[in-house]
Amino acid sequence: MLTMEELETALRSAQAALEAHLQQLGAKYHALIPDSPEWPGPGPDPEAERARTRAVSDAERAKTARLRLAAMETSLLLARARVASRLRGGQADG
Repeated sequence: MLTMEELETALRSAQAALEAHLQQLGAKYHALIPDSPEWPGPGPDPEAERARTRAVSDAERAKTARLRLAAMETSLLLARARVASRLRGGQADG
């Protein structure tokens, strides 16, 4: 059984892996499909954003889903461990 500190570390790691993957994908597809030079802004070109979204491969979507699931599962484990700890400590009301 993992300690609370180990679960918190695992959660931070899972969240960081997901964030890094999403940033990497964003940079990759933004380089492949840049905003239109005619786009006045603000923000990204919506047409280019839709094209980037369509271009993401199934394998990349699957990896994103796996990373997201890992982060959610770790978060759930941490929440369950916190509740169990409170119940053992008699702090269920707090």
